[in-house]
Amino acid sequence: MATCYRDIGNMRYQHHQRAPNSVTVAYSLFLATVTLIPLISALIAAEPASSQVIFWRSFSIAVPMVIGLLGSMFLEATTVVTDEYFEFKFRYGWVRTKLFRHEIASHQMRDVSQWWGLGVRGIPGGWLWRIWGRSCVEIHKIKGGKRLVIGTDDPEGLSQALSN
Repeated sequence: MATCYRDIGNMRYQHHQRAPNSVTVAYSLFLATVTLIPLISALIAAEPASSQVIFWRSFSIAVPMVIGLLGSMFLEATTVVTDEYFEFKFRYGWVRTKLFRHEIASHQMRDVSQWWGLGVRGIPGGWLWRIWGRSCVEIHKIKGGKRLVIGTDDPEGLSQALSN
C-alpha cells in the first residue's frame, strides 16, 4: 500500500510504502517458528530445570523476538522531499538517511538486481536503501561523488520531486 502527498507547503513529496503482504506473512511465520520451537521444547521437558537452563531457554525465546522487532522495521519506509532536503526512513524512523537538496548533483531512475539485497547495504560506490522491488532512484552526491540508491515503488514521482 502506498500513499503520496505532493506540494504540501514546504513538502514537495511524501510517499509511504510497504513490502507486499506475502513477504510480511512469510517473515512473521518464520519468526513464529523460530520463537515457538524453544518454547515448545521447554514445555515438553519433564525434568525440573536449573537456573542456567531457564536462562538459556528464556534467551532463546527473547532473541528471535528482538530480531523480529528490529527486522520488521525494514518492511515499511517513507520518502520525503521538501524544498530543503531529501529523507528516506524505515518504519520507526531511527534508521534514516537525509541529504540537503544542495548536496545532490544529479539523479536517475534505474532498476537494480535482487542480488543487491534489502535493507541498508553497501554497494559499489555508495549505499542501497530498499525494502522491496527492483525500481530505484540513484542519487549522486556533489561531495565525494558517492551515490545513494533508494528503492521505491514510485520512481517517477520521486524523480519528479527531486527535479523541481
